[in-house]
Amino acid sequence: MAFFDYPFHLNPGDAAIAAGELAWLARNASRVVCMTRRETVESGYWPDLREGVTLLFHGGGNIGDLYPEHRVLLERMLLRYPDHDAVMLPQSMNFRDPAKAAALEAAVGGHRGRVTMMWRDTRSLGTASRLVPGARHLLSPDAAAGFTGWQRLSGPVTAVTHLLRHDEESSSLPPGDIESGDWPYSATDKLAWQAMRWRHRLLDVTPARTDGQRRDLYLCLSAMSLRNALGLLSAAEVVVTDRLHGHILSTLMGIPNVVLADSYGKLRDYYETWSRDLPFTAFASSRDAVPGLVKEVQGKV
Repeated sequence: MAFFDYPFHLNPGDAAIAAGELAWLARNASRVVCMTRRETVESGYWPDLREGVTLLFHGGGNIGDLYPEHRVLLERMLLRYPDHDAVMLPQSMNFRDPAKAAALEAAVGGHRGRVTMMWRDTRSLGTASRLVPGARHLLSPDAAAGFTGWQRLSGPVTAVTHLLRHDEESSSLPPGDIESGDWPYSATDKLAWQAMRWRHRLLDVTPARTDGQRRDLYLCLSAMSLRNALGLLSAAEVVVTDRLHGHILSTLMGIPNVVLADSYGKLRDYYETWSRDLPFTAFASSRDAVPGLVKEVQGKV
């Protein structure tokens, strides 16, 4: 397999997805012949792939208008390698512009190899089946579930932790006077991240010869991101979050959690598809409902 769009940025959610993807590949004894981030391809690197190598695309929430560069990469790779089978790992879909959905359908429809697209909620599955009929569509949990070793790093020391976004996906339910924060990064982490970025730029000068060194950087950044995220979640008795992987990681670690809506519905879609029957997680449709739901899920694990 050739693994494209590997995450190389400070986001524990993508790091958790990648951990699950790599664990799944290892369990299935799948050989990855190259692994690269989006920017390396955009700089002009097109790997020389032998016949029969499957294109594998990192999962996440990137099929739609919000982060178009990831969808565009998928389209470009399908056009560049028209005879290779392709697998897109679990995503959410959200299109506002029909023309962009049509561009994806055209790229898939013009691909001679088989295209399999995996979706992590039933709404995305239904939408994709209608908009992109040329692919095979499957329902699957988020790829973070592919790693089976998620566990608390410590016992809880905080009653409630509010993990809330501060970007375009942020919750429509403001925290008011509640103390909240996003994923934590120290000054040392940020300096390490800048050093990794510069190192990667040097490796991109000769990308065909530096695949192994790039993989080491990817794994190092993922480990740093996850260490901070798992530490934050582990310290909480209950997590209140509008981050999808705040919910997913808390759930996989057995930490009670209350989910808030994000800006375009992917949290509610995921919760309704996979989590609604779990006794230790709940969805808050209003800010006023949060305190009662926190009490409801406490101690349910």
